[in-house]
Amino acid sequence: MDTTITMNEEHGYCCLQIYGDNICFTEIEKELGLKASHTAEKGKHLVSSYGTITSRICRDNGWFYVVEFNSRYDFLNSLGSLLLTIYPQKDKLRLLAEKFEGTDIFISISVCSDYAQMSFEINPELQKLIAEMGFPLHFSILSFGMVDP
Repeated sequence: MDTTITMNEEHGYCCLQIYGDNICFTEIEKELGLKASHTAEKGKHLVSSYGTITSRICRDNGWFYVVEFNSRYDFLNSLGSLLLTIYPQKDKLRLLAEKFEGTDIFISISVCSDYAQMSFEINPELQKLIAEMGFPLHFSILSFGMVDP
C-alpha cells in the first residue's frame, strides 16, 4: 500500500479510542474480535502517529483501532470502514465501559492539511451510525499553514 502523502492533500485517520486506568488490552481485543492498531500504557511516553517517542507521558492506558486516509476523497471510505467494523460491537463496547469503571470510549477523526485548506463532510448514513452508537465524536484538525503566495 502506497502511503505517500502529497502536498495540499488532506490526510489523517479515523479511530476508536478506549481510555482508562484499569482497561485490559487483551480482554478488549477478545471481546471485540479486533486487534489494536496500537496501545499506550499509563506512565509511559506517548508515541506519535509517525512512530517517534514524544516527551508527553500517557495519563491513562489507551487502546486504539485506527483506519487511515491519504486524501479527502478517501476520508468517507475510512470513516465508513471504521464505523461498519465497530457498529456491530456497540453493545460489547458499552459493557466494557461498565466493566472497567472510569473508561472513556469515543470516535476520533484527525485531519491534517499541508496548506490550511480543507473540507470534508459526513453523509447522513454515517451520521446515523455515529448517533446510534452514542459515543462522543472528537475532531482534531491540524494545518501546516504553507499557503501559496
